[in-house]
Amino acid sequence: MQDYKDILEKAYNQGWLSGSDFSVLIHKMTISEDGYVLDTGNFENVNAEVALRLAEKIKKHPILWKMFFMVA
Repeated sequence: MQDYKDILEKAYNQGWLSGSDFSVLIHKMTISEDGYVLDTGNFENVNAEVALRLAEKIKKHPILWKMFFMVA
């Protein structure tokens, strides 16, 4: 699987990312190397679980989210 730095370089060079590449990038940036999200499923299932867990983190720390992670 691609390293997130490779995906970022691809985005910089191409000026765009596919939905699949974006999913992998977010997974790489939000799931620790030894971590896991689901025992079974595909990347769409992982996308949903990552989104739900991220939403819970945002609810707990909305000011930090706005200060450090909002991009627009």
